[in-house]
Parts: sequence; structure tokens; C-alpha cells
Amino acid sequence: MLEIRNVSPEDAGYYNSGWSTKAVMSGGGAILIVLAKPSKPVIIGNFRIRVKEQAELTCSSKSNSVPDYYARIAKLSYTWFRNETKRTTGETLRWQVTRADKYNRYSCMVTEEGLESNRSDPVQISPLYGPEIISITPQPSLKNGYLVMKEGDMFGPFTCFVSCNPPCIIVWIFNTTSSSDKVNTREGYLPQQPVNRTCKSFHCVTRWESNPAKGEVIRLNVQYLEKPRFFVNGNQTTSIYEHTSLQLSCFVDGNPTPNITMIKGTDIIRINKSHWFNHSVKSARCADTDTYSCIGATDGFNNTKQRVEINVICKPRIDESVALFQTNFASTSGKNVHRVIPIPVIANPAPRLSDITWIGPIRYSIQSVVSQRGAIFKHWINTTVGVYNHSYFGNYILKHKNETFVTITISAQDRPQTPLNFTGYSDAFGNVNLTWVSGFNGGMDQFFIVTIKSGLEWKDVANLTDPGEGKVVYFETKHSNPGQKVWYRLESCNRINCSMESAEMKVYVKALSNGLLLGSNKVTVLATGASATLFILSVILVVVLVKHSQRKSKRNHHNVENFLEKIKGFGTIGY
Repeated sequence: MLEIRNVSPEDAGYYNSGWSTKAVMSGGGAILIVLAKPSKPVIIGNFRIRVKEQAELTCSSKSNSVPDYYARIAKLSYTWFRNETKRTTGETLRWQVTRADKYNRYSCMVTEEGLESNRSDPVQISPLYGPEIISITPQPSLKNGYLVMKEGDMFGPFTCFVSCNPPCIIVWIFNTTSSSDKVNTREGYLPQQPVNRTCKSFHCVTRWESNPAKGEVIRLNVQYLEKPRFFVNGNQTTSIYEHTSLQLSCFVDGNPTPNITMIKGTDIIRINKSHWFNHSVKSARCADTDTYSCIGATDGFNNTKQRVEINVICKPRIDESVALFQTNFASTSGKNVHRVIPIPVIANPAPRLSDITWIGPIRYSIQSVVSQRGAIFKHWINTTVGVYNHSYFGNYILKHKNETFVTITISAQDRPQTPLNFTGYSDAFGNVNLTWVSGFNGGMDQFFIVTIKSGLEWKDVANLTDPGEGKVVYFETKHSNPGQKVWYRLESCNRINCSMESAEMKVYVKALSNGLLLGSNKVTVLATGASATLFILSVILVVVLVKHSQRKSKRNHHNVENFLEKIKGFGTIGY
């Protein structure tokens, strides 16, 4: 028996005994195997593998037992560790790579006959993957898929994040209505950018190796509101002639589509949600002259406004819509009497004073003043006419550029004129004869009042109609007190008033002549005959006067009927 103490690896080998070398080599014997723990494993394999592909790691170790020929056939077992989790598998570890593998550490250990090797150095897989999820921070607040902004606002800052291995190339693309431009960025960071109406989107684009680009887009809704643009008949002209067509167009550029309001003066024509607003007038009138306003309105913006002055050129004419306008005026007369004549006119441009002339009953200069009355096409032609006496009554013709514009009539409405050339005398029979000339009647029928002074009072004698201006009036009356001085007063009156002054006259009433009295003791036949002849002539004269008085009384019956009752038998009137 062979005993080996303090076995060492050098003791390993084949042991046999016999009487000879040949006997030893003939078989039998025993092999001394000295066991040792396997060598520290080394993990070999591809550590950069695309995600979803198969990974293979091999735990490489060798037996340290001797003799060598035994080591070559020694049976080794393998234990794998993911992080610290033990996974017993074979020499090769296989699995499908995921992104999470970049966080895992793999190691292995070899066991031989219960002897465990030291654990291998850990290895880490670098999974290869391109962009799958692209995130932008801060997360933009979208409305219907768009980031709503106002023109001039600042976009950003934003950071585009994407997980790639190896890292992706990240760029920001700025898209407008006409181009796409790359924005200088660093590691996905986009600094603030001003936006305008042409901006459509910002696009975060990632590229990984030779794979197609991927990206995340922020679509923009850039809102704005422009100042309106006005067009008159298709251009910027603002003056047109009356009775021509008028086409007003207003364009307001904006996003979203604005509300357009068109206003004439202060009156709203219409409100329309559109970029264009059209207003047509088939036949323009002077009244269409005004300030037209176009207002663009969008929520969140201050209203924009544009105005245009439409000037409709129209010939002067009377504004018949003025209810108080009149062409007939009644007036008094006198050195300080003036009549103001307001004439409402529609005209554009305003009438010029140099084009205005007046023709009246009296040739003298009449001045007018033109003033505006509210609207630019409405005017007053204010004219002051002096009515200094009754010769100024009549028709006044206003001419504009030598064409008759309007005729104004100033009629008399005045006190009558004091009668002219008031005279009187008494005849041999005691009759008082009064005469005068009829003056201006004040513009209406006048009549004459004859009064006689009795003590301190004046008593009516007659009320006579007017035969007409410039006519001579005759009045005869019988006075009951011959041989006295009597005062007569004459006034002309109409329905307004009586003349400013009355005409007065003192008449001496003659006494009857002595030669006309009967009863003389020395009357001869010749005297008697003469008296008879004179008597006959007197009777004839009285009859003639009575007849004439009757005819006159009938003519003046409607004015003096009551008065004649009072003075019946006083005398007769004539003219």
C-alpha cells in the first residue's frame, strides 16, 4: 500500500506497482487526481447588440485539477448572475436584448466537483436602439392640436428629449409657409424664437445611424389682426359724382377670420364675419357723403379701424326735407326793418358766394352768408333783406351761376301809410268838403276813419273804403254849427293797425250869406224872380248831391253802413 501525505498538485499522476517495469506497464494501477477550483472565469461575447436581437455571452474558465489529461475532461458547471440574481444555465447565456439591459451587470462562476471558482468580473451590455419615444418639455398646451400664439410672441424655450444608443442626432426644424430652416440648437435645447404669421410649426427631428429620421412636431396657430384696407370703386378714389355707382370694399387680414363692421357716420351698415366686406350703392346721392368706418374685430385683440371720407359731388338744390322752409314772407317796412331769409341747400361742395346773386324789386346790393348745417353736404344760405319802405316788397330771385335757384316773395304786412295831402274847406251853404290822396295800404285792404272833435273827445263821422293807392278821396259833410272852426282828423287803418300818425285839419264853417235870406222890405219883382231862380237851382243841386251820395253809399255799404245811420242827413261823399 502506498500512502502519500501532504498531497500537492505535483503528486498527481498515475501510480502502479509490480515486479518489473513490464508488469507495471501492463495495466492496473491507480491515478491520483489532485482537485483544484477552476480558474476565474472570463465572460466573452458581443457586448453591443441591437435591441430585440439575441445576446450570447460565454463564461470561459478551465479546470485547475491535475493531471492535465484529467483537466481536459473535467466536468465543469456554470452559474450566471444578472446583477445579484443567480441564474443557473450552461456555459453560454442567451436572451433577447432590451433597453433595460443597459442597467444590468452580468457575471458568472464555475464549479468543479463542488469547488467554486471566483466570480468573473461583471460585464455590461450596451443595447443598441434608435428613437422610439420623443418628448418635448415643457409640454406645450395645445388646442385642437395647435399651439395658439399671437404674432410677435416668443416660442419656447423647449427641450427635445429622445433615448438612443448610440445617441441620436437632434435638430429643430422651423417650418414656414414658404420654407423649412434648421435652427441652431444644442443637445435638443431650442431657445426662444419670435413667431410671425408665416410660422407653421417647429419640428424636433432625430436621426439614428442610417435609419429614417423620426420627429415630434409642434404645430402653430399664429393669430393676428391687421388694420383694414379701404377701396372705393376698386381704388383709393374718395370723390365721385352724384348718380354714379358706389362700391365700398374693406379687406381685413387676420387669423382667425375677423368680424368686419362697416359704419356710415354713426350708423352701422352691417356686420360680417369674413376677410372682405362689400357695400354697394347703385346711384349715389349727396346724402351718401359721409365718413365710412371699417372695423376689424377678433377676440383677444384690440379692434383695428380705418376710415374714408366719401365725397359725393352734387349740384346745389333746395333741401325740401326742411319742413319749415318757406318762400313767402310777410313783413313790415321801415328804415330799420330787415328780413332774414334762411334757404336750406343741399350741395357738395358748398355754394360759393361769388356764384350767388340776388335780383329784387329795388336795385341794391344784397349780401348772403353760406354756413354748414350738420352734414357736410347741407348748408344754409342766410340772406338779410332790408325792407326800408313799401317799394322793397315783391319778388327776390336767387341765382346760382346765373341760373334761377329759388324765388322768395316778401309781402307787405304793415301799418298803412298816413293819408297824403289832406285838405278841407267850407262852401257858402255850410258844407265841409274834405279831400286826400290814398297812400300805401300796408299790404292788405285799408279803410279811412274821419272823426270830428267835440269838446275833448273825437267822434266818428265816416268809415270809408280805400279806392287804391294814389287815388283822390272826396268826402263832404254838413256841419250844424255854421260860423265856427271845426277840427277834423283822418286815419288810415287795416286789420293790423292804423297809421303811425293821423292827419288833422281845422276848417272854418262858413255862415249862410245875408243875400240868401228872405224877408227884405225892399224886394223887387226882379229880386223875387232872382230868389225863385236861386231856390230852384238849390233844389236841383240838392237832388244831384243826394243821388250821388246814394250811389257812393252803395259802393261803401259794407264798411260804413252802421256809421251812416249815425250821420244820416249830414252830407254826401264822392271821389
